[in-house]
Amino acid sequence: MGPKSVRFFFPGLLFLIVGLPAFADDTISLPGLRLDTFGGWAWGETTESGYLDATPDGEAERGELHVALRRDFSSRLKAVGQIELYQRPGRSEVELDFLFLEWRPSDRQTWRLGRSKQPFGIYSEFYDLGTDRPFYDVPQGLYGPTEIVAESLDGLAYFTHRDFGTSELRLDVYAGKVRFESTEPWEFLEEDESGGDLEEDVEIEDVDRNETFGFRLEWQTRSGFAAGLSAFRGKDTHSDDAEFGTAVAVGVHAAWDDGIWLVRVETVHFEEGDNLDVDAAYIEAARHLGPHWQVALRWDRSSTDVVETDLESVEAEDLGEHRDVAAGVNFWIQPNLVLKLSHHWVEGRRFLASSEDDVSNEEIGLWRFGVQFAY
Repeated sequence: MGPKSVRFFFPGLLFLIVGLPAFADDTISLPGLRLDTFGGWAWGETTESGYLDATPDGEAERGELHVALRRDFSSRLKAVGQIELYQRPGRSEVELDFLFLEWRPSDRQTWRLGRSKQPFGIYSEFYDLGTDRPFYDVPQGLYGPTEIVAESLDGLAYFTHRDFGTSELRLDVYAGKVRFESTEPWEFLEEDESGGDLEEDVEIEDVDRNETFGFRLEWQTRSGFAAGLSAFRGKDTHSDDAEFGTAVAVGVHAAWDDGIWLVRVETVHFEEGDNLDVDAAYIEAARHLGPHWQVALRWDRSSTDVVETDLESVEAEDLGEHRDVAAGVNFWIQPNLVLKLSHHWVEGRRFLASSEDDVSNEEIGLWRFGVQFAY
């Protein structure tokens, strides 16, 4: 199957999976199992450098399908597994998202053992569930390839909560190992008389965070307000087996969701040994205009200081900077199926893929159109 065939095959497959339940209003069930599917497909075009799998020529080979299975052994014990089938420009892969046992000894306590979600901030709980956010992609400054938050945790997690009537206090504690991908464009700097130049396109690097211990404390009200504190500590090893010391992150977040207005704000400070020092934050607001339409705005910011490389001295400080200002409009076909259109004004090269002709682009525009679902 050639690239052009894949480009149309994946959206077609998503349409078949989404379309039948969407119009029949049915759910898929198997004896003794619960099956959930969610995902999306997106097209993107940038004015110059590549960003979020989008290119100046337009890119439609962006799609993902998540399939989750749950087996209840009793009212207190269940097993959960989830796989992801995704298409990116030039490659298609299948990955294991989650596989864990969940035991609830009481209504206030839950234990998870295996590969589960890493509780941190807002979006780690629904990293890939696009119907729960106003833009197709999560804020990149915090949840992108920054080494801050991982999608999953291999280890043990404990959850508890206390009800106060009109509000609830939740505590998540976890320990284990996380693995994720990151980009560090400054690794390809070459110092010369004219400053720093990128020698090649930005590459993806694997990072293992061992001996990770973290928590999230969150207060939620029945009216739709939530505020929380998240933190973790671990030891980082990169793909070349180089140890980068202790990684520490502390973040605070707040959200308001009354069914019409949605406001989310989050800020995090992250340090990785003597390697990186990152400050990231975003704020987004969205409003429903009736049952189908929604408008949204987002400001997303990240600033990275590289300890071993003085980016300013080689006139490449923009490699550690990122700012994404976005405006979008969404059309909800039904509560679990939405079409999204947005435009992004992006500054800084922290997450940009260099083009063959010019690697010095510091400001680009991005158009993103996509469909996201959850059944």
